[in-house]
Order: sequence, then C-alpha cells, then structure tokens
Amino acid sequence: MPTGRVLSLLEASRGLAAREAASLLAREFSRLEEAVAPGLRVKDLLTPYFLREHLPRQPLNEQRLSRASERVLLTGSVAWRSLFQRMDYQVEQLPHRGYLLRHDNAPIAVVHPHRDASQFSRLTDNGELPEGMVLADCDRHGADWGILTAEGRYRLFQRRPPVGPATGQHVEIDTGELERNDRLYLGMLAPDSLKENGWLTGWVAEAKDSGEELRKGLEERLIKDALPNIARGLGEWLESQGAGLTDRQQLRQIEEAALTLVFRFMFLLHTEARGYLPIGSATYRPHIARQLAEDSRMAQCSFSRRTTQRWDRLRTLVRMVRTGDRSAGVPAYNGSLFAASGFPGSEMLERAEIADVYLAPTCSMNGVGSEPSALRDSSPSSLSSNCLTRYAMTPRENSSSEFDPDSWSGM
Repeated sequence: MPTGRVLSLLEASRGLAAREAASLLAREFSRLEEAVAPGLRVKDLLTPYFLREHLPRQPLNEQRLSRASERVLLTGSVAWRSLFQRMDYQVEQLPHRGYLLRHDNAPIAVVHPHRDASQFSRLTDNGELPEGMVLADCDRHGADWGILTAEGRYRLFQRRPPVGPATGQHVEIDTGELERNDRLYLGMLAPDSLKENGWLTGWVAEAKDSGEELRKGLEERLIKDALPNIARGLGEWLESQGAGLTDRQQLRQIEEAALTLVFRFMFLLHTEARGYLPIGSATYRPHIARQLAEDSRMAQCSFSRRTTQRWDRLRTLVRMVRTGDRSAGVPAYNGSLFAASGFPGSEMLERAEIADVYLAPTCSMNGVGSEPSALRDSSPSSLSSNCLTRYAMTPRENSSSEFDPDSWSGM
C-alpha cells in the first residue's frame, strides 16, 4: 500500500468516533489493497491481470489511452464537469437527477455526483443503492455507462455487461491517487472508449473471454495431470508401507488427499500473488510456493522416485501457514484447509511422502505453467469448486477395483 495514503487515512480517522473510524479504515484499506495500481481499482468488470499484463502488450491500446487522456491535466483538483468537458463531452443536466454526457449528440453516460465517495456504497434515504439508481437512469436515457463521482473518484458501471449483474461490476479511477505513469487510464472515460462498441466495451468482452479460457485451461490441467500424478505418488507411498490398494475406502482417501493437496498449493500461490504472505521476508523467501513451482518447472526432468525434497519444502510451508511463523511474518491460517486432521485427506497427507517425480509436475503445472500472476485475480475457492464439481461428475473407469490413477482423468 502507498505509505502516504495510509498515513493520510490514519490522520483523517483521528477525529472520528471509534466505530466510524474503524469502518472508514476497513473500507479504504480494502480498496487500496485491491488496487491494480495506485488510483485504479476493478471489480469483475475487467480483471487486474487484464489491465496489468494483457493490455500493455498491445501498444495500440496504450497509445489510444494516452491520446485520450492528454487533455486532462491533473496538476490540481479538476472538477468532474471540467474533466468531461475537456474530453469533448457535452454535459446536459437531467430534469429528475444527475447529468447526461453526450458526444456528437449521442448519449454516452449518465453521471451522478456525490458529496463524498463513501456514499457510493450507502443506501439513499429512499432505501435505494446509488449504482442501481444510475443504471436505471442509463436505461431511461439510452446511455451504455453509468458513473458515480465524488472527490476526484469515478466509479464506472456498464449498463449491460456480458456476464452477471451490472451493479456488481465496476472500474474505479481516483485522480488524486493516480501516479504519473498511470494517468493514461483516464482515457477509459473518453468518448472513444465509452461510445457504442468503443474500446472499453471490447476490452470487457476480451477480458471475460481470456479469463474464462485461462480458468478452463487450469481446470483441464488439474484434472488431467495434477490429480493423477499426486494419486500415483500417494499410491506408491502406501504400497511401500505394505498397504493394499484394492479397498474402495483407501482409494477414496487417496482421492481426497490429492484434492486437498492441489487446493492447498493453489491457495498458497494465490495468497502470495495477492501479497497476503510475506514474500519479501528473508526468513520466508526459502519457502515461497512460487519459487517451488519455478524450481519444479526448471528441473522436473531430473527428479526420481527416491527424492522427496519438493515434498519436504511444501510440507514445511504448510506447517508454517497452519500454525503461523512470527519470525517469517506468516500469520496462522484460521480455516481448516491446512489442518492436520478433520479435513478430507488431511490425515493421510500428514503421514505421507510423495516422491519428487510425482510432485514436481504438479507444482510446475499449478504455478508457472498457469500464469500465477493471473491467480491474483481469481478466487481459489470458486476455481476449486468448479474443478471439484467437474471432477466429481467425471466417470472413473476402475473405481471399484484396482488402483489406477490414469482412469481418474476420464478424458
């Protein structure tokens, strides 16, 4: 988080009542934490991965945004009306409430100004949500975009997004927090961006398609590669302990343990990417899940059935997260996913050892091979749920007799 912004929030909260101050800090810290860049935040309409990684790879998009934002000088406080007028909009006051932005006489967006940005998420005196009101006015006046604005902040809603409810998706730009290199994102508010079939409409559709493609690709590899590999490793370990692999209950426990292990590693990659684990800590650095994925990718051809170095590293990381590690700055996880018992497959994972030849391909596939920067934008719980549902619905040919992890993929 930007230090200056954190200090200013703490200063702003000093004169407030305890409950009000806590609400302000929780809301604003959450907003800063979720920012793609200082002053730019997205919620489902686009993804941080799309803005941070995908969009800059296309120079034409960057040129368009830069040209569109050139007229807006952020050397001082710019009132919302002035900002849009500098972008060549005609600002028309509506008879009931708000304003309509037109360009070449076409309705582009409805703007609802507010006194302060905290009102964006509050019910009005009539019990209505501000986003619902601005979107209703978009319908009324034929505009494709609704904008809530206050204190240099612009929250942008698409009237008819490709997927999901319009009220739950937005892009937010805070002109007071944008850094010099990120001011081009103001170009998303320009007429060429917001007009019918403009840039932003195309980018929203592209982001949805690329996100869905990424999710499906990861699910396919989880089902085809990760789960069978871990199952083989667990099966081989059980055989070394003299256990038989024809018992259906034993096979079910292997299945549960394999799923739990995959989801643990996905969770670790996600939390590291989001900054919830201290990847900058010298004590934590040797245990980073992303580094384990990278090492596995680079050297997986040399692993054998006799080494368990990757398993030992992952087991150490799991225990650090389970109990917390003050010296490394790792907080204790308060859920059951990393518990030693009481979670499906956890007891087997506590006893097991998985050879690197099986674990390395799984770590590599989950990490570098699946664009870990994109994991920052995904929900591991929803991804795991989707994967588990698909996996549960996949027929396994030999589930009633001998152990055969290859049949688990069902593909």
